[in-house]
Amino acid sequence: MNDKFCLIPWTHLHTWPNGNTYMCCVSDNGVPIGVLSDDNTLKDLWNSPKIRENRLKMLRGEEVKECHRCYDIEKLGGGSLRMDHNYKFSHHLPLVDTTLSDGTVEKLNMPYIDFRFSNFCNLRCRTCGPDLSSKWAKDSSILSGGWNTEQYKSVIRPNISPEIFWDEIESVLPSVERIYFAGGEPLIMEEHYRLLDKLIENGMTNVGLTYNTNFSSLRYKDKNVVDYWNKFSEVTICASLDSWGSRAEYIRKDLKWNIVENNFREVQEKCPHVMLDVGLTLSIFNFYTLVEYYDYMTENKLISHNGMNISIVTDPVHYKPSCIPIEHRREIAAKYQDKLDYLDANKLCGETMKDRWRLAINYVLLEEDNTKLPYFVEITKKLDIIRNENITEIFPELKFLFDE
Repeated sequence: MNDKFCLIPWTHLHTWPNGNTYMCCVSDNGVPIGVLSDDNTLKDLWNSPKIRENRLKMLRGEEVKECHRCYDIEKLGGGSLRMDHNYKFSHHLPLVDTTLSDGTVEKLNMPYIDFRFSNFCNLRCRTCGPDLSSKWAKDSSILSGGWNTEQYKSVIRPNISPEIFWDEIESVLPSVERIYFAGGEPLIMEEHYRLLDKLIENGMTNVGLTYNTNFSSLRYKDKNVVDYWNKFSEVTICASLDSWGSRAEYIRKDLKWNIVENNFREVQEKCPHVMLDVGLTLSIFNFYTLVEYYDYMTENKLISHNGMNISIVTDPVHYKPSCIPIEHRREIAAKYQDKLDYLDANKLCGETMKDRWRLAINYVLLEEDNTKLPYFVEITKKLDIIRNENITEIFPELKFLFDE
């Protein structure tokens, strides 16, 4: 297949808490393929006009604008979701040959599911917002001048009756091979446990479970997720933590770092078969101290030397490291290179981890673009007031941006 082809439109649909539906979780969220509702079900969306158009573009080797995040990562030398999915689900390639001339695929085929049941969350991460975090609603309302509109209601769910949605989910479950849980925060969502219970009831504990979680809580009501994970043969956790200590608590407001560390220890002790990694998004907040964060996590045996997944900010653009003067970023890139050379020389990590470091190096060396820097300063100051915080106390390396 060509380098623009992705199997996702033949194997997957991704829904947001508001019902907007996309080809996948990294597809441009400004361009949905449709909206999930009682009158527009998964079966209807499977062959919506937009997804049929995109299937044909991929088959012709044309770029799909909604897929620019994967293209951007690949240009920087990183591994993209497109590449990963094509590898893991290559056994579904024969379905591509059934594509009709208008892009229709008659068989609803969803071995990989990622449904965001709601935006219910217990944190207010700086790089998030009310669409994906219920805790963000009040701050968003204050930032917007106190508007009391539907946009800022706390918990958001798709405009589809739960019974119809669950009927649809259960109809595709027999063919599911992997489920990706994210949020909001999946580990405190009732729907997450309902789905796991259904898998166990159906004897489907061989289904791979993958998580993007803030890892702040392993318990929901009377349930401990560790008890569930011990019933499944393959569980991969990407703890979405962009830094450590007080830095992590600033970026992910309401997080308690000591609890996070305790959760790492509990999972390592009680279900050692679980693959437990950290996933960070390289941004203006953490690119200065990536090496120190990596060292902290590995030296304290919270992760292995291969256990840090580095992704990049594509949106919001005011959090990109390219806002920072290039001379700063050259020093940081050299620091990354030294770490990569050390790991390589001592054979401490594999090729995938080396590629992640190379992605980070290339990313921080992108052409300088400080046009969004004033907005970063403005929004940071406003949130600091709302949250009674001071960025320069936690991130002294960024103090030069805030000096009057």
